[in-house]
Amino acid sequence: MMRAGALILLGIAAGAAALPARAATPDTANQHLQVTGDVPIRCKLSPPIAGTGSNTSFSQNSNGGELDLTALVDTTSAKTQAASGTIQFPIVCTGAHALTVSTRHGGLGNQNASGNSGGFTTHADYSLSATWAGTTKTFTTAGAPITLDLSQSNAASGNLSLDFSLSAGQGPLEAGTYSDDIVVDVNAQ
Repeated sequence: MMRAGALILLGIAAGAAALPARAATPDTANQHLQVTGDVPIRCKLSPPIAGTGSNTSFSQNSNGGELDLTALVDTTSAKTQAASGTIQFPIVCTGAHALTVSTRHGGLGNQNASGNSGGFTTHADYSLSATWAGTTKTFTTAGAPITLDLSQSNAASGNLSLDFSLSAGQGPLEAGTYSDDIVVDVNAQ
């Protein structure tokens, strides 16, 4: 009989080990860590990049860049030859911003003209199309400064694309250097 009792005791001990232990309620605590940072409203205008063109070449300089007309006029008629060029300005603005594209002279003017004589002129008009953040605006010069407003009420990033176009047949042009300044101005609001 003792033997059987020993077996029973072993069975009870084995059964007790199989029962789950009563779970103790752990002490818990929560702490939150909030991570914050601020992005100020700023704009960055990078140096221009040349795109496609015809009868033009582009070079960067300390003021931005220069679009050179390879052959402004036909050598036999002194009238303008067609020319085009695309220049892109990388821009990043983290919020609302004002963006304008302006001409200083409103066309290509002869910077050292002796005067408008003998049927020659000292001015040639061109067209400019500006595309920024899904908005495109275009003007054709007419001898007076022009400003395009491409301002945005939201953040925007990408390339401001300027498409320059000079039509053929203007003139004849008097000898000299013809130029205009196109100014890109961007300001965070």
